[in-house]
Amino acid sequence: MHKHSASVTEAEDYLQASKNAFRSDLAALSGGVRAQARSPKVMLGVLLAAGAAGYLIVGKPRGPRRSAPPKESGGGLFLILQTLTTLAPLLRILYAAHSGAQEARRGREQRAKTSEVPTSKYPVCDDA
Repeated sequence: MHKHSASVTEAEDYLQASKNAFRSDLAALSGGVRAQARSPKVMLGVLLAAGAAGYLIVGKPRGPRRSAPPKESGGGLFLILQTLTTLAPLLRILYAAHSGAQEARRGREQRAKTSEVPTSKYPVCDDA
């Protein structure tokens, strides 16, 4: 009978140690979850998910959409002219930048041909 009570005591000790280990793991896990739940990224994700769910439930229109009546544009030529007048300032800027770059390149080439290379007061060592 003494052998039986020793094994029961061992089992109870093992059970108590397992309970303590489980409780400490659970406390560490819940602390980590709390820290992550307070993270700004998680809070933003929850806020965005709630907003998307609210939009889908409440804010989404259910009826057929009414489209605006088509504009009287006068055909494809009018559309092309309207696009060109919209893009004209951009095209002028790009052309000015390109011609300015070419002018600067020509000026650098001309200066390089006419002027001598200035010598430095510190000689360059070519031994290395």
